[in-house]
Amino acid sequence: MKASAITRIVIYSLVALILCGILAAGMGLGRFVFDLAGDNGNYITGGSSLPKEEIEHLQIEWVSGSVDVTIVPAHEANITFSETGGTENCSMVYEVKGHTLIIRYEKPRVQIGFGNWSTPDKALTVEIPAEWNLQSIDISSVSADVNILQINSGDVDVENVSGSTEVRVLEAGDVDIETVSGRVTFIGACKKLNMNSVSGDCDVFLDGTAQEISYEGVSGDLKVSVFKEQGFTAKLDSVSGNIYSDFSTTVSGGAHSYGDGSLRITADTVSGDIQITESRIEFTDRCSHVWDEGDLRSVPGDTRQEMVYTCLICGSTKSEPVNETKEE
Repeated sequence: MKASAITRIVIYSLVALILCGILAAGMGLGRFVFDLAGDNGNYITGGSSLPKEEIEHLQIEWVSGSVDVTIVPAHEANITFSETGGTENCSMVYEVKGHTLIIRYEKPRVQIGFGNWSTPDKALTVEIPAEWNLQSIDISSVSADVNILQINSGDVDVENVSGSTEVRVLEAGDVDIETVSGRVTFIGACKKLNMNSVSGDCDVFLDGTAQEISYEGVSGDLKVSVFKEQGFTAKLDSVSGNIYSDFSTTVSGGAHSYGDGSLRITADTVSGDIQITESRIEFTDRCSHVWDEGDLRSVPGDTRQEMVYTCLICGSTKSEPVNETKEE
Protein backbone atom coordinates (compact mmCIF):
# COMPACT_ATOMS: atom_id res chain seq x y z
CA MET A 1 0.00 0.00 0.00
CA LYS A 2 1.32 3.43 -0.88
CA ALA A 3 2.48 5.62 1.97
CA SER A 4 0.36 8.49 0.64
CA ALA A 5 -2.73 6.27 0.67
CA ILE A 6 -2.13 5.28 4.30
CA THR A 7 -1.77 8.96 5.17
CA ARG A 8 -5.08 9.72 3.44
CA ILE A 9 -6.86 6.94 5.33
CA VAL A 10 -5.64 8.29 8.66
CA ILE A 11 -6.55 11.88 7.80
CA TYR A 12 -10.02 11.02 6.48
CA SER A 13 -10.74 8.79 9.46
CA LEU A 14 -9.81 11.59 11.86
CA VAL A 15 -11.94 14.08 9.94
CA ALA A 16 -14.91 11.71 9.98
CA LEU A 17 -14.46 11.06 13.71
CA ILE A 18 -14.29 14.77 14.54
CA LEU A 19 -17.31 15.66 12.39
CA CYS A 20 -19.36 12.81 13.80
CA GLY A 21 -18.37 13.96 17.29
CA ILE A 22 -19.61 17.45 16.52
CA LEU A 23 -22.87 16.05 15.21
CA ALA A 24 -23.30 13.80 18.24
CA ALA A 25 -22.61 16.70 20.55
CA GLY A 26 -25.16 18.80 18.76
CA MET A 27 -27.80 16.11 19.11
CA GLY A 28 -27.00 14.71 22.54
CA LEU A 29 -25.07 16.96 24.90
CA GLY A 30 -26.10 20.42 23.90
CA ARG A 31 -27.55 22.44 21.11
CA PHE A 32 -25.18 22.82 18.16
CA VAL A 33 -24.15 26.44 17.61
CA PHE A 34 -22.03 27.95 14.88
CA ASP A 35 -20.56 30.86 16.83
CA LEU A 36 -18.85 29.69 19.99
CA ALA A 37 -17.83 33.26 20.76
CA GLY A 38 -21.46 34.15 21.28
CA ASP A 39 -21.42 37.14 18.89
CA ASN A 40 -25.12 37.80 18.42
CA GLY A 41 -24.58 40.50 15.78
CA ASN A 42 -27.59 42.39 14.45
CA TYR A 43 -29.78 39.40 13.79
CA ILE A 44 -33.50 39.62 13.08
CA THR A 45 -35.71 36.67 13.96
CA GLY A 46 -37.82 35.01 11.28
CA GLY A 47 -38.00 35.20 7.52
CA SER A 48 -38.34 38.25 5.34
CA SER A 49 -38.38 39.67 1.81
CA LEU A 50 -35.58 42.01 0.72
CA PRO A 51 -34.99 44.01 -2.48
CA LYS A 52 -32.83 41.88 -4.77
CA GLU A 53 -30.56 44.84 -5.63
CA GLU A 54 -29.33 44.87 -2.03
CA ILE A 55 -28.12 41.24 -2.09
CA GLU A 56 -25.09 40.01 -4.05
CA HIS A 57 -23.92 37.18 -1.78
CA LEU A 58 -25.89 34.50 0.08
CA GLN A 59 -24.53 32.74 3.17
CA ILE A 60 -26.51 30.04 5.00
CA GLU A 61 -25.62 28.12 8.18
CA TRP A 62 -28.08 25.32 8.94
CA VAL A 63 -28.23 22.24 11.18
CA SER A 64 -30.92 19.76 10.20
CA GLY A 65 -33.91 19.46 7.93
CA SER A 66 -33.52 20.92 4.45
CA VAL A 67 -32.24 23.97 2.59
CA ASP A 68 -33.79 24.86 -0.77
CA VAL A 69 -32.47 27.76 -2.84
CA THR A 70 -34.75 28.12 -5.84
CA ILE A 71 -35.96 30.66 -8.37
CA VAL A 72 -39.19 32.56 -9.00
CA PRO A 73 -40.30 34.58 -12.06
CA ALA A 74 -37.90 37.36 -13.09
CA HIS A 75 -40.41 40.14 -12.50
CA GLU A 76 -40.35 39.49 -8.75
CA ALA A 77 -38.51 42.37 -7.07
CA ASN A 78 -37.44 40.70 -3.84
CA ILE A 79 -35.42 37.81 -2.48
CA THR A 80 -37.72 35.98 -0.08
CA PHE A 81 -36.77 33.47 2.63
CA SER A 82 -38.76 31.59 5.26
CA GLU A 83 -38.72 28.42 7.35
CA THR A 84 -41.19 25.75 8.37
CA GLY A 85 -40.87 23.63 11.49
CA GLY A 86 -39.40 26.35 13.69
CA THR A 87 -40.26 26.62 17.37
CA GLU A 88 -40.42 29.45 19.88
CA ASN A 89 -37.01 28.45 21.23
CA CYS A 90 -35.50 27.63 17.85
CA SER A 91 -36.28 30.15 15.12
CA MET A 92 -34.19 31.20 12.16
CA VAL A 93 -32.42 34.55 12.20
CA TYR A 94 -30.83 36.71 9.51
CA GLU A 95 -28.78 39.81 9.02
CA VAL A 96 -27.36 41.77 6.10
CA LYS A 97 -23.70 42.77 6.16
CA GLY A 98 -22.85 44.99 3.22
CA HIS A 99 -24.38 43.12 0.28
CA THR A 100 -24.25 39.70 2.00
CA LEU A 101 -27.43 38.07 3.31
CA ILE A 102 -26.59 35.76 6.24
CA ILE A 103 -29.22 33.22 7.32
CA ARG A 104 -28.73 31.01 10.36
CA TYR A 105 -30.61 28.05 11.81
CA GLU A 106 -30.98 29.94 15.10
CA LYS A 107 -29.46 32.85 16.95
CA PRO A 108 -25.79 32.04 17.72
CA ARG A 109 -25.06 31.65 21.41
CA VAL A 110 -22.92 29.75 23.85
CA GLN A 111 -24.96 27.00 25.45
CA ILE A 112 -23.44 24.62 27.98
CA GLY A 113 -25.32 21.77 29.58
CA PHE A 114 -26.20 18.11 29.44
CA GLY A 115 -29.29 16.21 28.48
CA ASN A 116 -31.15 15.44 25.28
CA TRP A 117 -31.00 18.78 23.48
CA SER A 118 -32.74 17.97 20.21
CA THR A 119 -32.44 20.05 17.07
CA PRO A 120 -35.74 20.07 15.17
CA ASP A 121 -35.76 19.42 11.45
CA LYS A 122 -36.56 22.74 9.82
CA ALA A 123 -37.09 23.47 6.14
CA LEU A 124 -35.53 26.68 4.83
CA THR A 125 -36.66 28.05 1.46
CA VAL A 126 -34.89 30.93 -0.30
CA GLU A 127 -36.52 32.29 -3.47
CA ILE A 128 -34.46 34.36 -5.90
CA PRO A 129 -35.79 36.13 -9.03
CA ALA A 130 -34.75 34.18 -12.13
CA GLU A 131 -32.63 36.85 -13.78
CA TRP A 132 -30.87 38.00 -10.62
CA ASN A 133 -27.46 36.34 -10.52
CA LEU A 134 -25.79 36.11 -7.13
CA GLN A 135 -22.03 36.53 -7.09
CA SER A 136 -21.64 33.72 -4.54
CA ILE A 137 -23.62 31.12 -2.59
CA ASP A 138 -22.07 29.67 0.59
CA ILE A 139 -23.95 26.99 2.57
CA SER A 140 -22.79 25.10 5.70
CA SER A 141 -24.91 22.26 7.08
CA VAL A 142 -24.69 19.35 9.53
CA SER A 143 -27.39 16.94 8.37
CA ALA A 144 -29.75 18.96 6.19
CA ASP A 145 -30.51 18.04 2.59
CA VAL A 146 -29.24 20.93 0.47
CA ASN A 147 -30.76 21.74 -2.92
CA ILE A 148 -29.60 24.67 -5.05
CA LEU A 149 -31.52 25.53 -8.20
CA GLN A 150 -30.20 28.54 -10.12
CA ILE A 151 -30.04 29.74 -13.72
CA ASN A 152 -26.66 31.44 -13.40
CA SER A 153 -24.48 31.99 -10.38
CA GLY A 154 -21.00 33.01 -9.38
CA ASP A 155 -19.05 30.71 -7.07
CA VAL A 156 -20.94 28.04 -5.09
CA ASP A 157 -19.52 26.55 -1.86
CA VAL A 158 -21.35 23.82 0.10
CA GLU A 159 -20.11 22.03 3.24
CA ASN A 160 -22.41 19.26 4.46
CA VAL A 161 -21.68 16.44 6.93
CA SER A 162 -24.30 13.78 6.27
CA GLY A 163 -27.14 15.35 4.30
CA SER A 164 -27.47 14.97 0.54
CA THR A 165 -26.39 17.85 -1.71
CA GLU A 166 -27.79 18.67 -5.14
CA VAL A 167 -26.69 21.64 -7.24
CA ARG A 168 -28.46 22.48 -10.53
CA VAL A 169 -27.19 25.43 -12.54
CA LEU A 170 -27.12 26.34 -16.20
CA GLU A 171 -23.83 28.09 -15.63
CA ALA A 172 -21.69 28.86 -12.59
CA GLY A 173 -18.18 29.94 -11.66
CA ASP A 174 -16.20 27.65 -9.35
CA VAL A 175 -18.25 25.06 -7.45
CA ASP A 176 -16.80 23.49 -4.27
CA ILE A 177 -18.71 20.73 -2.43
CA GLU A 178 -17.45 18.94 0.71
CA THR A 179 -19.24 16.15 2.55
CA VAL A 180 -18.47 13.20 4.82
CA SER A 181 -21.11 10.66 3.84
CA GLY A 182 -23.86 12.49 2.00
CA ARG A 183 -24.48 11.88 -1.70
CA VAL A 184 -23.54 14.73 -4.06
CA THR A 185 -25.24 15.50 -7.37
CA PHE A 186 -24.19 18.27 -9.74
CA ILE A 187 -26.18 19.06 -12.90
CA GLY A 188 -25.22 21.84 -15.28
CA ALA A 189 -22.06 23.66 -16.28
CA CYS A 190 -19.35 25.51 -14.39
CA LYS A 191 -15.74 26.60 -14.74
CA LYS A 192 -14.28 24.28 -12.11
CA LEU A 193 -15.99 21.64 -9.97
CA ASN A 194 -14.18 20.40 -6.84
CA MET A 195 -15.67 17.70 -4.59
CA ASN A 196 -14.40 16.12 -1.38
CA SER A 197 -16.07 13.19 0.38
CA VAL A 198 -15.09 10.36 2.70
CA SER A 199 -17.65 7.77 1.62
CA GLY A 200 -20.33 9.59 -0.36
CA ASP A 201 -20.67 9.04 -4.12
CA CYS A 202 -20.53 12.08 -6.40
CA ASP A 203 -22.66 12.17 -9.57
CA VAL A 204 -21.90 14.80 -12.22
CA PHE A 205 -24.19 15.39 -15.19
CA LEU A 206 -22.32 17.88 -17.32
CA ASP A 207 -24.67 19.81 -19.61
CA GLY A 208 -22.25 22.35 -20.98
CA THR A 209 -18.59 23.23 -20.88
CA ALA A 210 -16.25 22.86 -17.93
CA GLN A 211 -12.52 23.21 -17.50
CA GLU A 212 -11.88 20.84 -14.61
CA ILE A 213 -13.59 18.29 -12.37
CA SER A 214 -11.66 17.08 -9.32
CA TYR A 215 -12.61 14.64 -6.58
CA GLU A 216 -10.86 13.53 -3.40
CA GLY A 217 -12.21 10.79 -1.17
CA VAL A 218 -11.75 7.36 0.38
CA SER A 219 -14.36 4.86 -0.83
CA GLY A 220 -16.85 6.97 -2.73
CA ASP A 221 -17.00 6.89 -6.54
CA LEU A 222 -16.90 9.80 -8.99
CA LYS A 223 -19.47 9.31 -11.75
CA VAL A 224 -19.34 11.76 -14.67
CA SER A 225 -21.88 11.85 -17.48
CA VAL A 226 -20.92 13.87 -20.60
CA PHE A 227 -22.16 14.20 -24.16
CA LYS A 228 -20.09 12.37 -26.78
CA GLU A 229 -18.89 15.69 -28.24
CA GLN A 230 -17.11 16.50 -24.97
CA GLY A 231 -13.43 15.53 -24.98
CA PHE A 232 -11.77 14.71 -21.65
CA THR A 233 -8.59 13.56 -19.95
CA ALA A 234 -9.13 11.45 -16.82
CA LYS A 235 -6.48 10.51 -14.27
CA LEU A 236 -6.91 8.57 -11.03
CA ASP A 237 -4.49 8.27 -8.09
CA SER A 238 -5.80 5.32 -6.05
CA VAL A 239 -4.79 2.16 -4.19
CA SER A 240 -7.44 -0.10 -5.69
CA GLY A 241 -9.77 2.14 -7.68
CA ASN A 242 -10.08 2.06 -11.46
CA ILE A 243 -11.25 4.17 -14.39
CA TYR A 244 -14.25 2.93 -16.38
CA SER A 245 -15.49 4.67 -19.52
CA ASP A 246 -18.16 4.27 -22.20
CA PHE A 247 -15.77 5.95 -24.63
CA SER A 248 -12.80 4.56 -26.56
CA THR A 249 -9.91 6.26 -24.83
CA THR A 250 -6.17 6.29 -25.31
CA VAL A 251 -4.02 5.65 -22.26
CA SER A 252 -0.70 7.37 -21.72
CA GLY A 253 1.12 7.85 -18.43
CA GLY A 254 -1.94 6.68 -16.49
CA ALA A 255 -4.19 9.27 -18.16
CA HIS A 256 -7.24 8.21 -20.19
CA SER A 257 -7.92 10.65 -23.05
CA TYR A 258 -10.88 11.06 -25.40
CA GLY A 259 -11.44 13.58 -28.17
CA ASP A 260 -9.62 16.86 -27.69
CA GLY A 261 -9.03 16.03 -24.00
CA SER A 262 -10.13 19.53 -22.97
CA LEU A 263 -12.05 18.57 -19.81
CA ARG A 264 -9.65 17.55 -17.04
CA ILE A 265 -11.06 14.91 -14.66
CA THR A 266 -8.87 13.96 -11.69
CA ALA A 267 -9.55 11.88 -8.58
CA ASP A 268 -7.51 10.90 -5.52
CA THR A 269 -9.03 7.95 -3.64
CA VAL A 270 -8.23 4.81 -1.68
CA SER A 271 -10.76 2.48 -3.30
CA GLY A 272 -13.14 4.77 -5.19
CA ASP A 273 -13.48 4.60 -8.97
CA ILE A 274 -13.96 7.08 -11.80
CA GLN A 275 -16.89 6.13 -14.04
CA ILE A 276 -17.43 8.16 -17.22
CA THR A 277 -20.64 7.54 -19.15
CA GLU A 278 -22.22 9.00 -22.26
CA SER A 279 -25.16 11.28 -21.55
CA ARG A 280 -28.19 10.64 -23.73
CA ILE A 281 -30.57 12.80 -21.72
CA GLU A 282 -30.93 16.47 -22.55
CA PHE A 283 -30.90 19.01 -19.75
CA THR A 284 -34.56 19.80 -20.47
CA ASP A 285 -35.47 16.18 -19.64
CA ARG A 286 -33.44 16.20 -16.43
CA CYS A 287 -34.55 19.66 -15.35
CA SER A 288 -36.69 20.07 -12.22
CA HIS A 289 -38.88 22.60 -13.99
CA VAL A 290 -39.94 25.93 -12.51
CA TRP A 291 -42.69 27.34 -14.71
CA ASP A 292 -43.52 30.99 -15.30
CA GLU A 293 -47.04 32.41 -14.91
CA GLY A 294 -48.00 31.45 -18.44
CA ASP A 295 -49.11 33.24 -21.59
CA LEU A 296 -52.63 32.98 -23.04
CA ARG A 297 -52.45 32.14 -26.73
CA SER A 298 -54.83 31.11 -29.49
CA VAL A 299 -54.51 27.58 -30.83
CA PRO A 300 -53.43 27.81 -34.50
CA GLY A 301 -56.29 26.93 -36.86
CA ASP A 302 -58.77 26.71 -33.98
CA THR A 303 -61.02 28.98 -31.95
CA ARG A 304 -59.79 27.57 -28.65
CA GLN A 305 -57.14 29.11 -26.43
CA GLU A 306 -54.40 27.61 -24.33
CA MET A 307 -51.98 28.65 -21.61
CA VAL A 308 -48.34 28.24 -22.62
CA TYR A 309 -45.85 27.98 -19.76
CA THR A 310 -42.08 28.42 -20.12
CA CYS A 311 -39.56 26.86 -17.74
CA LEU A 312 -37.44 29.52 -16.06
CA ILE A 313 -34.43 27.19 -16.02
CA CYS A 314 -34.16 25.30 -19.29
CA GLY A 315 -36.54 27.28 -21.51
CA SER A 316 -38.75 24.32 -22.44
CA THR A 317 -42.50 24.91 -22.75
CA LYS A 318 -45.74 23.14 -21.94
CA SER A 319 -49.32 24.01 -22.84
CA GLU A 320 -52.65 23.44 -21.16
CA PRO A 321 -56.09 24.02 -22.71
CA VAL A 322 -58.21 26.79 -21.26
CA ASN A 323 -61.51 25.57 -19.85
CA GLU A 324 -64.35 26.75 -22.01
CA THR A 325 -67.61 27.94 -20.44
CA LYS A 326 -70.87 26.91 -22.03
CA GLU A 327 -73.12 29.68 -23.33
CA GLU A 328 -76.52 29.92 -21.66
